[in-house]
Amino acid sequence: MHHPFNGKEGEYACRLLDPNERSSKRVQATRRTQQAMLQHVQPHHLTAGKIAVTTPDLVRAYLKTQYRLSPPHELTLRIGETNGALASLLQNQNVLSAAYVTAWNPLSQVSDIETNKAANERLCATISELGLMALPGNGVDPDGAWPGEESFLILGASLDQAEALARRYHQNAFVWVDRTAIPVLALVDETSVRLVTTPERTSV
Repeated sequence: MHHPFNGKEGEYACRLLDPNERSSKRVQATRRTQQAMLQHVQPHHLTAGKIAVTTPDLVRAYLKTQYRLSPPHELTLRIGETNGALASLLQNQNVLSAAYVTAWNPLSQVSDIETNKAANERLCATISELGLMALPGNGVDPDGAWPGEESFLILGASLDQAEALARRYHQNAFVWVDRTAIPVLALVDETSVRLVTTPERTSV
């Protein structure tokens, strides 16, 4: 299994699609096929079909987490806060959406580092198969109650793709960003995704 770092600080070996190649008919057809396949992907057999109970305390922990990107893209996503640097990143990469996803600690149960890193390598490979660009990051609890989780900001991912990835890697939540560049928390339950900006304000 390959290691996700390619030797340069802040860069993963997830395949970066050439901007000119991105628009070719062949690549578009391949991506449509890959996206369709991802919608039906099966969870890992060890925890297939399981979704942990998302408690209010857990939601509050997700909401206050700082979703950081690694150098050279040093910016921090905070739920519900407008982010000019993120808006510029989306514009520069010519995408209208992004998702911040990890494979660490499935079902919000702490796993050992080796298991987490192996899971994130598999996530990295899946992102590459979709032909999407991934930038590495780290989700950090400002209070230090939870250890940091290595993550990816997936540029150009749709909400359906992000949900499918979260379900495949057994994540209770991920961060969703649309063209407004305001990060929202996406909570994954058994049948749907609920978008949350603050503890008092939710939308479906």
